[in-house]
Amino acid sequence: MSAIIWIVLGFLLIISIIDWKFKKVPSIFLTCCLFLVVFMRPQNLIYGVLAILLMLLVYDLDKSRTGIADFKVMAIIGLMISSNMGFFNLAIVFSLFQVFYIFLMRKAIKYQGEIPFIPCLLAVYVALLLVGWVA
Repeated sequence: MSAIIWIVLGFLLIISIIDWKFKKVPSIFLTCCLFLVVFMRPQNLIYGVLAILLMLLVYDLDKSRTGIADFKVMAIIGLMISSNMGFFNLAIVFSLFQVFYIFLMRKAIKYQGEIPFIPCLLAVYVALLLVGWVA
């Protein structure tokens, strides 16, 4: 496996903790990681753009408090996908995890306030990594 896969995993783990704890993520970190992944994976740029469009669709349907950091993280995950089937699986896993995550946070845990969304995106990335769709 490529080193960039593990770098992105470590980065997403750190960003998830920051998002969970503070509900704000420094944009400079996300932008630097985004540029690094674009530089390392320029052939996957279309999947990064499609991931942003998927996030826009979910944002329009859900009207949740999705921040710009969530869009950047989704673009990073999209850039790590290298096939049409991988992107299709990203869309399915993302949709399922989002519904489950919001249900868990709102109903089961009865979490009030703004839901940190990057931990959900980390779970999506790990799931795709485990089944081999991140290359």
